[in-house]
Amino acid sequence: MARTFTGPLVLSILLTGCGYVGAPLPPALNIPEKVADLRAVQRGGKIIIDFTIPARTTEGLLIKRLGPPDLQIGDKPVEAPSDTGHIEVSAKDWIGQDAAVRVRINNARGRYSDWSNTVTLSVVPPLEPPSDLLAKSDPQGVRITWAGAGEKWRVVRLGDAKTAEVDHAEYLDTGAPFGIEHRYQVVALLKAAESEPSAIVSITPKDEFAPAAPAAVTALAGITSVELSWDRNTEEDLKGYRMYRAVDAGPFAVVAAMVEEPSYSDKTVIPGKKYRYAVSAIDQAGNESAKSAAVEIAMPE
Repeated sequence: MARTFTGPLVLSILLTGCGYVGAPLPPALNIPEKVADLRAVQRGGKIIIDFTIPARTTEGLLIKRLGPPDLQIGDKPVEAPSDTGHIEVSAKDWIGQDAAVRVRINNARGRYSDWSNTVTLSVVPPLEPPSDLLAKSDPQGVRITWAGAGEKWRVVRLGDAKTAEVDHAEYLDTGAPFGIEHRYQVVALLKAAESEPSAIVSITPKDEFAPAAPAAVTALAGITSVELSWDRNTEEDLKGYRMYRAVDAGPFAVVAAMVEEPSYSDKTVIPGKKYRYAVSAIDQAGNESAKSAAVEIAMPE
C-alpha cells in the first residue's frame, strides 16, 4: 500500500527544493554614458562639431535607440540630428564671442546623460581660403607660396596627409622626391578658427639644379704628367666630376667625362706646352655645374 505524505513534511521538502527568490530589481534607467571626446572647430563660416555617440548606458547595457542630443553653443540650444556625431552649424550667431560648446545624449525617453567635455571657441569673422597657390621645384624638394590673411597656415600634402604649420606664407617640403606628382592644399588659421581649404595645386618636381662649381683646384707638374686635385663637393646627389683642359691659348675641351674622386692625373701632356685646367661637378640627374676657376701650369722642356 503506497504511503501518502502530507502536512509539515511535504512543505519542508518543497521549500528545500526551491532556490532563494530575492527582492525584484528596479527597472533600468537606460541613461546613456556621457560624451568624453567632443571636438569643435570654426571652419570658414561654420562651427564643426564631432563626437562619438555612446554605445552603452551607465548601467552597461547596450543602447537600442536614442533621441536627439541636447547641443548647446554658448547659452543657446542648437537643433541636432540623433543618428550622427558630426554636426555643422552656421557660426554667424556667435561671431565676436567666446562660445562654449557641449552636448548631452537623450535616451529617447527624456533621460539625458551628463554633459560632455566643453570646448570653448573664440568665434571670428570667416577666414577666406588662401589663394594664388604656386608650387615650384626647389633643390631641396618643393616650395609652396600663397596669398591671404591668417595668423598661421596649415599646409597639407595630399595622398599621404603630411601636414605642417608655418607662420609665414611659404613652405619648403624637403621630403618631396623629384619625379613624382605631389598635390597640396593650404588652410589659414586664426586662434581656434580655420578657413576652408584652398584650391589644390599639383607639381611633379624636377631636379634641374646643378651642383656648386668645384673649388680650390691645384695643379702640380710631374716629369710626364700633371697632377690635379680640388675640394670635394658636399651635395648628396653628386655623381662625379668632368675635367676640362686647354693647350696654350686654345679652347677648353673635355679630357675626362667622369671622374669619381676629386683628383685627376693627366698623363697626355707634352714637355714645353702650357696647360689650363678647369673642373665641373655632375649630379645623379646629369646637371652640370659651372666650371671652376682655371688653373694654369707650364710643362718643363
